[in-house]
Amino acid sequence: MFALAGLGLLVFVFAAVNWHWLRANVVTYGWDRLDHLITSLVYNDLVKSWSLRTPFDLLAYSSYYPPLFHYSVVGLYQVFGVDEDIAVMANVLYLAILLGSTWSIARRVSGPWTALFAAFLLTMFPIVFAMSRYLYIDFALTALVALTIALLLATERFSRRSRALWLGVALGGALLMKWTTAAFVVGPLLCVVVRSGMLPVFWRNPRVLIPNWRRLALSLLASAIAYALLLWPAQATVAQSWLGWWLYPVLTLFGAAALYACFGARPVVTGAAQALQNAMRAAAIVLWLFSLWYVINPEFVDLFAYTAYGREAPFMAFGKYFYEVSTEQLGLVLALVFLVVAIVWFWQHRKELPSTLRSLSDTAWILVLWVLVAYFIFSFRVTLAHSRFVMPFLPPFAIWIAVGVSQWRPHWWRSGGHRNHPFCHRAICADLV
Repeated sequence: MFALAGLGLLVFVFAAVNWHWLRANVVTYGWDRLDHLITSLVYNDLVKSWSLRTPFDLLAYSSYYPPLFHYSVVGLYQVFGVDEDIAVMANVLYLAILLGSTWSIARRVSGPWTALFAAFLLTMFPIVFAMSRYLYIDFALTALVALTIALLLATERFSRRSRALWLGVALGGALLMKWTTAAFVVGPLLCVVVRSGMLPVFWRNPRVLIPNWRRLALSLLASAIAYALLLWPAQATVAQSWLGWWLYPVLTLFGAAALYACFGARPVVTGAAQALQNAMRAAAIVLWLFSLWYVINPEFVDLFAYTAYGREAPFMAFGKYFYEVSTEQLGLVLALVFLVVAIVWFWQHRKELPSTLRSLSDTAWILVLWVLVAYFIFSFRVTLAHSRFVMPFLPPFAIWIAVGVSQWRPHWWRSGGHRNHPFCHRAICADLV
């Protein structure tokens, strides 16, 4: 409880400092930030002139960036008024999500105070506190990727139905934040799918996926009605879209799958079969949220492919990202601490390293794959590389540093006696300040 209170205090202090900094500084420069500000103002104008066609127009306006981040900015406009600094303060919501998710993940490998320390360290990474003050999407994306990983672990290899459904919501939301989400979650997702044992069930007993046809028909009917109400008032916009009126049957199918996943699927009580069903439910929700923008705006693929892979001669960015992680992302001091933690860990496990790697938990493998898979994707034969692109893989570094440093604490701290030790309370307050 005290650790969670410390987490809330950390968010409050961070938000207050950011608001003070924003009011004292003019930060509107650079194309991307202006683009996101202008886009949020367009969405705000659409909301102010609300009509029956507005919901579809809100989904169809931007043909390059998904709209979720801009929606959250518009929400603040409605409460506090239109202001450039108010727009940036949308990052406070994502800060709370980011720190809470990091705490949840770190809590799985250590105690609540070490998890709080991991969240605190994350706020000390230079790129984290810098990007929280700018109107880039990447800070919000980092938060939703961390939330997705936290919920993926919370499903306990997809054995928990409700958490699998929330995982679908989080991953779908992350995809509605930015398309690069896939690079950060594909490795952890495959790890859990393989370790859950659901793939053999899929091949040997696909009958567990046979639906309840009556409930599926009802889901299809409800989805067809909902999308008719969405698309019919915006006929002109729908007709000009890339798919035209083919949008209606495609979106209806995705919507029906999500409705069936939430309300219609027959539960299976056996382990691996249950995991398979829960994973399919989560996938249905992800695909439905994915369809809300990506199916309506598939033309984004051309510009994305040109920007990331076709603008100039491709190059390898492994060295560039390695340098930037150790400087503007972690900072030199914390990068050195991480290096020491890594060296100490490998030295302690040098004699039984193969067996140690084989016995790693799901959480450990997910943290490793979260970083390595994204690092490879963003570095291999690209034509554009920027340090903020890989910002969503920073939470594992904060967790590794916090857990590693916690092993160097006095015995009374590791054993739990710190809860009543006066030095502990002073140290925590000093750290937060």
